[in-house]
Amino acid sequence: MMSINIYANHFQDARSLFSAACVMASVFNGSTAYASGADFAVRAVSAAADAARHDARLAPSDIRPLLTLGDLSSALGEDTKAVSAYEAVIKLDSTSGAPYAGIAKILFRRRENEKALAAAAEAVKLAPRSAENHQQIGLILWAMDRKEEGIKELRNAAQLDPIIYEPHSYLAEYLGKMNETKAATEEARIGIKLAPKSALAHTYLARALTRTNNYREAISEVRYAAKLEPAWEYPHYVLSKFFTQMDRPADAVFEARAAVRLAPQEAYVHVQMGVSLARVGRIGEARAQWKQTLAIDPKDDSADDARMLLEKYTALDHAGNTRDRPHAKAQSREGL
Repeated sequence: MMSINIYANHFQDARSLFSAACVMASVFNGSTAYASGADFAVRAVSAAADAARHDARLAPSDIRPLLTLGDLSSALGEDTKAVSAYEAVIKLDSTSGAPYAGIAKILFRRRENEKALAAAAEAVKLAPRSAENHQQIGLILWAMDRKEEGIKELRNAAQLDPIIYEPHSYLAEYLGKMNETKAATEEARIGIKLAPKSALAHTYLARALTRTNNYREAISEVRYAAKLEPAWEYPHYVLSKFFTQMDRPADAVFEARAAVRLAPQEAYVHVQMGVSLARVGRIGEARAQWKQTLAIDPKDDSADDARMLLEKYTALDHAGNTRDRPHAKAQSREGL
């Protein structure tokens, strides 16, 4: 591994190593090879964070290694260390919006939306031309059910930086949820044009396409997304949802199992795993998956879905309508 304990290059090298680590995690896919790649990624990011911490001690008045340390610590899930680094930046330079943006991301991830909004608003105030800051505040506003304001901020982000795809992909997702299907598909295709190798862009296009019942193209898009980022569980989760909607239960189970294998720590994938198992009559296993969702994070949005499903099947139990049934056979559609 490269040495990055060189002050003159601390922030460039630390961020480069971080990026390389993320690539390594995606390249390795499957059993031992993937485990090795993922382990390398964690160790590489940890090493980068240690280097940034070392450089911050060498140059205590320079905010750059502290910002890098905050970003890397956040990526490792070390929120306390990340916030500490960001707060140190604020003490050194109260005019920088970057530490507030970093804090907002952490608070948003922890679903502390009011606090996240305050931090994101401060970031926008200090860096009003930052597309990323407007995007962040847009995502928070949407999560707070302030949908129109969220859409407006995402459009601001797209205008401020017309070469980035993320605002368009998020607009596609949210406009679709508002039943503006034509606008959603248009935004999704803009995202693809700007970032043809983005798995997120292809996945959100797929979701937009299903809202017009174009499952053939949607499945093609999301399968391509899975190839682009083989270590990411979300495309498999989306495929499982699609196959459930298309009444292809065995295919839904297969894709849901892939999502759980890639990200067993994510609560939401267990909900879909349970749904797909229930559709093939494996009710006991389905309940175990929903209970796993609650065990991972009882406050997660998907936990509400898990509780609802457990209550539904408990009620069906009392009515005598839930016995494990023989596994359903795969139903396929030619060409899909």
